[in-house]
Amino acid sequence: MNAKRLNILLLACGALLGAPHAEAAVQKFPGKGAWANVTVSRDEDWVRVKSAAGETLAQVTALGGNGHYGAVLVVSNTVDALHVDPRPAFAAGASHINIYLRDLDPAPLSGNRSVVARIAWEGAQNMKMRDILFARRPDGSEWHDGKRFEAGFRRKRVSEAVFNVPEATRVFHRIDIMSPGDEKDATGLFKLYGVETGDWADIGSRRPVRKNKPKLVFSASFDDGFAAERAGGDAAPVKTNGVELVEGRRGRGVRFSREARSDLAWRVKGNLNPARGTVAFWLKRENPESGDWRTLFFCPGAQKRGGGTLNFWCLGKAIRLDRHDLDRHEQYVYPNWKALGDGWHYYAVTWDGERTILYIDGRPTPQHMDEKHNDDWSPMRAALKAARLLEFARDMKAFKFFHLGSQAGDWPQDGVFDDLKIWSEALTAEEVRRLAIREGADPDPERIAANKGPNRYEAPAGKIPGRLTNLKLVRRIRPAVDPLDASQFASVGQLATNHLDGVAYLETGKRPNDRFAVRMAVDVSKPFYVIEVDYPDDTYRGMEFIVQRTHDTYGDYTLETGVFCGDEYRPSGKMRTEQYVYWTSSPDIAFIATAITGNAPAAVAEIRLYESLDGRLPAAVPEAPPAPGATPRRSFANYWEDPAILYDFGTNFRVPSTFGDMVDRYAAYMKYCGQDILAFPACFYGGRIGENGLWTRDLPAGYLEAFMARFDDEGLSVVPTINQQIVPVSDGLVTRKTMSDGSLHPTCISIHSTGLPNWGGWHGTPPNFNVAHPDVQKEFLRIVKNLAEEGKSHPSFKGVALHLPTLNPMWFGSIESGYNDYCIDAFGKATGIKVPCDRKDPLRGKAYAEWLKANAYDAWVAWRCDVVADFYAKLAKTLSDARPDLRLWLNPIPVWNAAPENLADPGYTRKILLEAGFDAEKIAAKVPNAVIGLTGLPAWWRHESQYNARLRNLPDGERAKVRDWSVSAERFAQLRGLPAPWAHFHDIYHETAVGGVRTGKDVLSNDWLDETRWRVSTQHPAGAWALAPYAAALAGADAQALSCGGFLIGTLGMEAPLARWMREYRKLPAVKFSDLPSPEGWVFRTADCDGRRWTYKLKTGYPYTLLVASEPLTPDGKKD
Repeated sequence: MNAKRLNILLLACGALLGAPHAEAAVQKFPGKGAWANVTVSRDEDWVRVKSAAGETLAQVTALGGNGHYGAVLVVSNTVDALHVDPRPAFAAGASHINIYLRDLDPAPLSGNRSVVARIAWEGAQNMKMRDILFARRPDGSEWHDGKRFEAGFRRKRVSEAVFNVPEATRVFHRIDIMSPGDEKDATGLFKLYGVETGDWADIGSRRPVRKNKPKLVFSASFDDGFAAERAGGDAAPVKTNGVELVEGRRGRGVRFSREARSDLAWRVKGNLNPARGTVAFWLKRENPESGDWRTLFFCPGAQKRGGGTLNFWCLGKAIRLDRHDLDRHEQYVYPNWKALGDGWHYYAVTWDGERTILYIDGRPTPQHMDEKHNDDWSPMRAALKAARLLEFARDMKAFKFFHLGSQAGDWPQDGVFDDLKIWSEALTAEEVRRLAIREGADPDPERIAANKGPNRYEAPAGKIPGRLTNLKLVRRIRPAVDPLDASQFASVGQLATNHLDGVAYLETGKRPNDRFAVRMAVDVSKPFYVIEVDYPDDTYRGMEFIVQRTHDTYGDYTLETGVFCGDEYRPSGKMRTEQYVYWTSSPDIAFIATAITGNAPAAVAEIRLYESLDGRLPAAVPEAPPAPGATPRRSFANYWEDPAILYDFGTNFRVPSTFGDMVDRYAAYMKYCGQDILAFPACFYGGRIGENGLWTRDLPAGYLEAFMARFDDEGLSVVPTINQQIVPVSDGLVTRKTMSDGSLHPTCISIHSTGLPNWGGWHGTPPNFNVAHPDVQKEFLRIVKNLAEEGKSHPSFKGVALHLPTLNPMWFGSIESGYNDYCIDAFGKATGIKVPCDRKDPLRGKAYAEWLKANAYDAWVAWRCDVVADFYAKLAKTLSDARPDLRLWLNPIPVWNAAPENLADPGYTRKILLEAGFDAEKIAAKVPNAVIGLTGLPAWWRHESQYNARLRNLPDGERAKVRDWSVSAERFAQLRGLPAPWAHFHDIYHETAVGGVRTGKDVLSNDWLDETRWRVSTQHPAGAWALAPYAAALAGADAQALSCGGFLIGTLGMEAPLARWMREYRKLPAVKFSDLPSPEGWVFRTADCDGRRWTYKLKTGYPYTLLVASEPLTPDGKKD
């Protein structure tokens, strides 16, 4: 029985865990003294824990890939805790231990958006635990949400989680033990002391809040000696051993050296708060990459665990920030020293009860980026965030001295310090940034530049697009036949050798994540190799193929791809070949084949490794400069939802000087695929990349300018995208109180149909901000204006694209958002419709929504569409004012998790777009320079159906409609009448942390392979099946632009069929074509343009052939 079925069983059997218990507002489990009197009994694979009265308090079992392991569980109790020894179960093959707790009283939790759970527990060092809160909705469906925790040193700890519980008739906790922790732990026990569950207001927040304004308490410039000019305590140092005053950053500084065993120290009292504060100084390091220990700042506390010692020190390229809390968390950060360069840099370290953060030159290290720049930050999520507190011993009085640059003479720094300052509180990221600027640091990194001259990776177009020549075979591997020892081969799960047409192939087991790895060697002096993989196209398969460096600290994402076979992609019954371009960065690499879904094994017959003799990629489309005044041709764009481009082309993303080479490799690859436009984020979730310290995915400063400058020469185009989910708001605007009391109505925070703002939701939920608010529109008008000014001098710059998933604040996103008072007032003024309201009701947004949906739905939707279209008109005019040919590209991405019957309805997409405020015809009328798109999801069915039994069990007739709902010609036909229809295909990537497994039986990593921990691979259909979405968009919409993309390069392995198809497609002028009589299974269309009559013939079924022809016209408009 799998875990999901087990959960359903337990939800169905409410009596198993006893009646709900509530004790006042906070429900406490198991109750005072309850553990002392329990009895423990075994029932097959379950261990049941009952109270003295016979009530079931908890049930414990263990599960793994092959079933239950509860029979070997060891469960006991003491006076104050339930004890579970998970080691025997994990040793037997279990993957997790489940502890189901007695039901809670659902009444105070049902529909409560502020449910807090505090779990008191203890575990072996590094033991991983998860608390999952389950609920049964009134309709019988299941809801759950979980939070993960990890033990440091063995000790009793309290972990906190916050849940947004729906309306529910039943609620209970399940505690999961995810790993046994340290094998050397004396007992191996997991101890559960108790769980408190209740409303945030009743339990209270443990999260530290800065209550006092930071005060500068200590400042030593060293210009007049070692004494501080400003001090809250003693200004004179207590030690000045082996230090000397020398030329500093400004005036004089103090030199430290290992040879002199330098030591400079002052008294703590009045000068430093060990619990929270900020220390900042200038430092010019000598030998910055030395492997020896070099101290930055040291303040020793009690010499015991939890003593609170502050120890900030360097070890080679790393900086370690130690707080000596009870768990002795060791925090390593890795500044990009090559990007920083030699010389003086301004260091600042802030610390409080939750975090320790390092800044260099006003910028946080990548691990410490301001949480406002996190991919999933919103002001509401911040207000709802649970505590993750550091805990210390109670005795914090041992602090006497703090030392700059050494540990009381041990491990001294080699270098010169200047201008030491200490504050009483932890400064915010913005405060540190302003401080660094005042001190003379440059928080904006040096801008990089593009290469100039010929691109050494490009070759002219060949006769057959997508065909690579000038290759030398260097290795041939047949995994099912060749003898591969343990130094070359590793696997997880069962393996089988099968045959197709007499060819042997190696097949993984049928479990998800069964996989095997083959080791290979390459010459890193060669820019790329070509890897061919023969696989059987004979049955249902979901395969991931990746190639990675065998050892890599950060993970290797250069080649992560895969193939779908069978089912909707009719098997050919033959061997097929995938061909990949792999950009080299290490001589030792591994090819890994993985089954990504159950009962869909991966299989490989042969792997061939080729050296490219010239290191160049042939273009798919011959270079042909357009004639003056000629109509532009149709385009195929590579569209990046996420700005992760630096990880795809084998260059060292931590060395900014390699960026130009990466751009050249990418330009060559685009041409090889038949692409001519790069759509790439100028803004990511948190805002404009490069503004206010927002740097993401290791992008260097000036990256957008570098793309445009190089693409000017390459004949390629750039369309910066805005994929921004956040609008700046003032600190303190959003709190738990303001989220509930109605006071956010006048602000840019969107009020939803619940009467509340977005309660911590993210992808797939309605926007956090209201597009109708002036602050929201001003933010995006500012960004578009800046991009237009930056790009207008570049011929490659073609406009700006708005990336519009549901959450995006550049539309309403959903009928469930936009119920602020000002929207109701504006709607009433525009339509004359008066919406009943009670402005004193904090949940009045809910009343607005209910009344409008019931009484004025059409008018309400139409008004919202006017708001959005008028907003887009302003953005588009900003572009055309900068340069008349610039266009506003609009990419709406409707929800894809709706009920199957809705997805199968051809009108559903239009309906949800209108509800989001997106009326394509209205926009086209108001925005003449708009390119209006629609997103399809080619891999949607394979990814969703593996988790959704309802999809898998649909009748055949409905199944086909639902399977292809997002990539059907019928769906794209709604774009047909628009001036410039655009079809985009989003890569739904396969994400999993399977490579991070380092314990148990399913570990692939070994002494020669450090498997990349996080996978983000994109699978495509076998062979020409990959062309189906493009053919559907052309057939349905006569699409004038096509695009594809997501996180990484998603076209790997499908370049050959794509290149052949795009050579034809990109011949077409970007004008409307008219239908011609067509045989069944084909679409014929024609248009007269630039003195020629153009015709295309498209086969709408496999193999999706596209043929384009043109003939000159005579002066009377007839064919010559």
